Amino acid sequence: MMNVKKICGIFMVVILFFTITVSESFAKTNNEDDLTTEEIIEKLEEIDTKYEVGDRLSDDDAEFIKEYAKMDVVYEATEIQPLGGNSFIRTGQNNSGSVRARAAGTVGSSHGIINNSYYANFTTSITTGGYLVNSIRNSVSHSAYGAIGSGGIGKVFSGSKGTTCVTNTCESNLKESYSASVAYSSTIARATINWSSGSFTITD
Repeated sequence: MMNVKKICGIFMVVILFFTITVSESFAKTNNEDDLTTEEIIEKLEEIDTKYEVGDRLSDDDAEFIKEYAKMDVVYEATEIQPLGGNSFIRTGQNNSGSVRARAAGTVGSSHGIINNSYYANFTTSITTGGYLVNSIRNSVSHSAYGAIGSGGIGKVFSGSKGTTCVTNTCESNLKESYSASVAYSSTIARATINWSSGSFTITD
């Protein structure tokens, strides 16, 4: 489910890149703007890659960040699961279904006046076709935005952490701290399964 929180004036968005279905309240916002969940995720990532730290965002990109990087958003893969906080359970598979995986854990960020951090603590397990799997890559990326110049919004931090496992279970405790004056942030967690004929990221 989607919760809106305000902590010390800092807005956060947590996007779990394991999903296709959203909560009713987010779907309503989505319909009003005629944007799909995937389009919102893609736009947030596009903005992240478009700017270097210290760059000021265009007016359009700043408005998008203000609109979508201000809520704790949890996207559910198959159904709404009220796990509390930023907890998640997701499943995914390759096209044929010969390899299936499950990812579960927590992801989020914490912000103070200057001191900030982001994290992803989750485990990805192969549930079918383990003999076909070469490795699992768990990762988290985080982008933060704040005031730059005279009333502008700019990119103040960008970072990522990840671990690769060559077993059928990959447990990751990823965290990074940084110093910046943050107004908006987005955190994206992923699990990528590399198998004998390709790879897939849990998205459904």
